[in-house]
Amino acid sequence: MGSSHDILALVSPRPVILAALLALAQCEHAGSRVPGTTDPEPTAVAAPIPPRLVVLIVIDQLPSWSFDPQRGALEGGIARMLARGAYWPRSAYPYATTHTAPGHATISSGTTPSVHGITANRWFDATLGRQLAVDDDPKAKVFDPRGSGTLDDGVSNARLQVPGIADALHAKHATSRTIAIGWKSRAAVTVLGRGVDLPLWFDNGAGALTTSRAFTEQLPRWVQEFAARTPVAGLTSPWTPLDAKRVEALAGGPDAAPDEADPHGLGKVFPHRAGEMKSPNKALAFTPQANTVLVDAALAAIAAEHLGEDAAPDLLAVTFSPHDFAGHAWCQESWERVDHLLRIDRDLARLFDALDAKLGRDAWAAVLTSDHGARPSGARLQARGQVAPLFFTQELETLAESAAGDALGPGDWVLGVTTTEVEMTAAFAARTTDDRNRALAAVIARLFDRGLLSVRRTDSFDSTQPGACVGDDVSALVCRSIHPKHSSDLYLVAPEWALINDDTNECTAHGSPWAYDREVPVVVMAPGYEPGVRDTTPSMLQLAPTLAAILGVPPPAAALAAPLPPRR
Repeated sequence: MGSSHDILALVSPRPVILAALLALAQCEHAGSRVPGTTDPEPTAVAAPIPPRLVVLIVIDQLPSWSFDPQRGALEGGIARMLARGAYWPRSAYPYATTHTAPGHATISSGTTPSVHGITANRWFDATLGRQLAVDDDPKAKVFDPRGSGTLDDGVSNARLQVPGIADALHAKHATSRTIAIGWKSRAAVTVLGRGVDLPLWFDNGAGALTTSRAFTEQLPRWVQEFAARTPVAGLTSPWTPLDAKRVEALAGGPDAAPDEADPHGLGKVFPHRAGEMKSPNKALAFTPQANTVLVDAALAAIAAEHLGEDAAPDLLAVTFSPHDFAGHAWCQESWERVDHLLRIDRDLARLFDALDAKLGRDAWAAVLTSDHGARPSGARLQARGQVAPLFFTQELETLAESAAGDALGPGDWVLGVTTTEVEMTAAFAARTTDDRNRALAAVIARLFDRGLLSVRRTDSFDSTQPGACVGDDVSALVCRSIHPKHSSDLYLVAPEWALINDDTNECTAHGSPWAYDREVPVVVMAPGYEPGVRDTTPSMLQLAPTLAAILGVPPPAAALAAPLPPRR
């Protein structure tokens, strides 16, 4: 990596050339090495009889550093996968923007944000003058699961620029069904790709799972029936630890450790009573009871959609977003987050037992991973003598606005700052090139002086060019995070162990290029995969090709890497 005060050459924004991005992806898939890929040559997966159903499990915010020491305490579905499957303790995302939506899009497509276009969970749009959620789409109204109408929100995956694993499966098997179930809409709509048949997510206002008109003309009857028989009011009994002694041992300390937050009034210590909170639906999302709802929905989908019942393989994704909410609020090292993992393990055992009974033990397969990791808590870092500064986006926005004002005079120059980017306003864009260059240089210098490791102009990276984004250093990780259509003017990188956050009421977060955010576990329990622990660190770009190989179909069109090798 170059100098930390790296003010790159000032150049005018390049044109958006999606065809060039896809051409580059296809070129790299054809033979060049993908950073972090330990087995770049194509590897045939020995699966003479592909499973009739593949279950993709994504546990949101499950860093390798946290999961691997705790896996020995698991006794349910995850334990079964570890015993019968191939386990890669550390698989690395080869980009810097380690957030939920980019991670799910990469799992689906096998490529990086610079190609699939999902660069963050949300970003500022200077043309609209506001912040956009990645899945915001006013044209795709969300169904009200309580009746026949729609809600005010609109959700789709229209910003996903390339096909995913659902598209690859449908290209070979038109009758295959692809269902994605998650608490977060941005996870459900991206985890299987543009061609997902039915993504379902939880709507706080309606208090139930639903989908939008982007994916179906009407809400399936079974989803309405599931909502009717799963009222949130019946799911908010007090949350207490499944096994307090085991939880304490795995957490490495007492309940209510330093830095823990109090999300929605749930408190810092057990028990937590979501049903008594002012916003019980929002509070429920922080509890393991929400994960149980997702597994119940998966079981309902398996029955209603007839998954795995014919020769055309089906694909079911379950993404456990409540685990992420708990990590953010109470820390990765908390009793709450550990109890989430133990209960997910138990719920997955219930799901797997049901699949055994319905399809037979060898007729289905499962793959488990995470969309990103997380930073250890500040208190734990400080206890071991590690400096762990905090940067809040509102403070950075104030500094950026001040610096731009010093260069250009009074005005509204900064639209907003996220945990990774700075977006300037339309008024800024209307200034001359010399003015913009001078102001951006001033902003970069001011933010660097505040303590950021690096502030980069996004128009200094051109991922459409052959040889771009090469290497494993921070500059390359940032390059693979930038998409010309969806990225802002500046990209922010904080020092290792520091944290840029937009929420002052959180214990931890993620989104950096450092290993604790990029490295996550992968477990593959599928025909042809030899059980055991692997000592390599593969790229997460290999997961979509692995899913394709298990399903017996070609990889998604933009996938960059070979499947994970089935043997040690």
